[in-house]
Amino acid sequence: MSGVAISLNESSFLAYEHFQSRVNREGHLFGTLEGNVIVFSGELDKVPYETRSMLHPFHINYFTFSTLLDKLNGRKDLTIVETGTSANAVDSTSLWDSWIRKFGGHLTTIDIDPSRKLIGQSRWCSQTEAVVSDSAEYLRNWKIHHPNQTIDVVYLDSWDVDWHNPTACQKHGLAEFEAIIPCLSKHAWILIDDTPKDPSWLPDRGAIYHYVSTNVHTFGDPIPGKGALVLKMIEGDLRFRVVLHQYQLLIEYSAFGFSA
Repeated sequence: MSGVAISLNESSFLAYEHFQSRVNREGHLFGTLEGNVIVFSGELDKVPYETRSMLHPFHINYFTFSTLLDKLNGRKDLTIVETGTSANAVDSTSLWDSWIRKFGGHLTTIDIDPSRKLIGQSRWCSQTEAVVSDSAEYLRNWKIHHPNQTIDVVYLDSWDVDWHNPTACQKHGLAEFEAIIPCLSKHAWILIDDTPKDPSWLPDRGAIYHYVSTNVHTFGDPIPGKGALVLKMIEGDLRFRVVLHQYQLLIEYSAFGFSA
């Protein structure tokens, strides 16, 4: 892996800055920045999966996150909503917080667990609002809490998937998605975590992979995941199109619709 080089546009440069700050906190040096290129040192395979940032190219979420950041292309004053406030691991809340620090806007991050807010609020900027609530319920009342404010970017990651019994997680993901549709701006982006396109996108090759792979024909298409019911819902709806589907699901929304 030594010598891998990745060119950065302005949005991805922000992602790298967030990645590098996390690397520094964890005490690992994965690579160096040379101009607008990251050159990786080959140390990534020595670091446990759980401690890696989603913003290096060996993380399973790298391409979906970086594609979204590239599509946003430094747009200013976005309204961003995240369900499932991150307290560790990927730390997506700090990524979105970094975005609005650099480009302006407002971040609302929602979690039913009050400890998530307590852990992170001291390091987030004043434009980041941490809400303790059931995410679907809060989003259904978005226009009450935020009148005249539409949503430009949504990141749904609020309910851990039980791969053996995913129904509750999938229904919650669908409830969140249905709740945000009336609140979206005319052109918006929705990123949903834990929605593998097929078993090969699962992040390990242990018991979960074996179970899902063995039962893939029973599940049908799509296989279990947070956004599985969302995929079924948007099929044939020209307001939505799937931009990238790997372990995460990236959806683009247009109020005017896309060509068939």
